[in-house]
Amino acid sequence: MLKIHKKIVIFDSNQTAGTTPANQPWLSKLLAVPVLLVSAAVATVFLSAVFAVVIIPGSIIAYLAWRRFKQLSDSDISNTNEQTLTADYTVIKDPENK
Repeated sequence: MLKIHKKIVIFDSNQTAGTTPANQPWLSKLLAVPVLLVSAAVATVFLSAVFAVVIIPGSIIAYLAWRRFKQLSDSDISNTNEQTLTADYTVIKDPENK
């Protein structure tokens, strides 16, 4: 059988935007604030976990890279006198390339 249901939608132009209708169940109004607080707490925990996973290892890797770079640059400065070669050289000018 085919049943036809008629629904009438009434738009109230006097009602301001953002207000809740008076016939909204009281249980949803009562549970809205605790659900919001719990979701904010859970989001904070997940955000701090993501920061712990990303920032702590990243800072450790950055520190190790900085220390390795510093050691390499210090070794280059201290060994320049030992590794420097002095030589005489002659510049030959190619007549074809001017």
